[in-house]
Parts: sequence; C-alpha cells; structure tokens
Amino acid sequence: MNITRVSTFLSLFLCAFPLLAQDSTLFHFKLEDQFSETHRYEQYIGKVLIVVGSDREGSRYNEIWRFAIHDSLKKVQLEDSVTFIAVANVKGVPRLFRGFVRGKFPRQQHHRILMDWDGDFARIYQYQPAETNILLIDREGHVVHQLNGTDLDPESISRLLEKVAALF
Repeated sequence: MNITRVSTFLSLFLCAFPLLAQDSTLFHFKLEDQFSETHRYEQYIGKVLIVVGSDREGSRYNEIWRFAIHDSLKKVQLEDSVTFIAVANVKGVPRLFRGFVRGKFPRQQHHRILMDWDGDFARIYQYQPAETNILLIDREGHVVHQLNGTDLDPESISRLLEKVAALF
C-alpha cells in the first residue's frame, strides 16, 4: 500500500515538475532592440503577446513560425489583436562585439528584435537551444502557453491558436 502511494506521489511530482520550474508570468525586463531603443515590461502589460525567441542557431526557424502563426491568426481575424515580440538570446557576446552583432540584425524599422545580452528570457522560460521558443502571454502578463521546435508543426500552431482565441 505504501509503495502505491509513493509511486503515485512521484508520478504526480514528475509530471508537474516542468510546470513548477517555469516562471508563470512575464518578468520585469528592460531590453534594447537592434536600433538601441529601450523596451520595458510595462509597455506590454494589457496586451496579448506572442514572444518568439531563440539563440543564434534557433533563429533560422523564428520567421517560419512567426509567419505561420500570423497567417493562422489572420484566418480568424485576430492578427491585429496580438502583439509579437522577437527576443534574441545573445548571452555570451563580449561587450566589445555587441555593436558588431547588433549590426547583423535586420535594418527594417518594423522588424525590431530585443537583444537579451544576459540571456534572461532563455533562462527564466527554459528555452531550448537551437530551436524557436514561443510564449503566449495574456493581458495580465501570465504565460498561458509555451512551445518550442524547429520544423513547423501545424498541430502545435493549432493548439496555440486555440489558446489565443480563448483569450478573446
């Protein structure tokens, strides 16, 4: 009988562990984009956010996922209801080379990417290296869904879209 209880407890704990390890709210950040404009946590409260982030290796998947998500939102007329934020995990770049790295990012004003020099997003939300990492954050700043991947996964996009639709 005791073995059954211990087994049940361990099963429940191990299933919940990834959820416990992940922060469930948007942290209070202050990051600059590639144009040296500062973005703060407070600017985004009250908005439904989709944060798309990665390290250098995962960045090749970001646009594929972002466009697929945007197109899916467009089909249900929610594309203007969601704010996208791109975050680059550039932790480890020496201060001396930050200007050089900043210059490698897109120069279009509408394509702003927040530069996370300390890797806070990746650490706090347990980003998977070499993959796109996506957070859905509600108006109060709660993370309501998180996913990651490389190749586009229509099932993951459908689940994300369901979660977005539930917020409206």
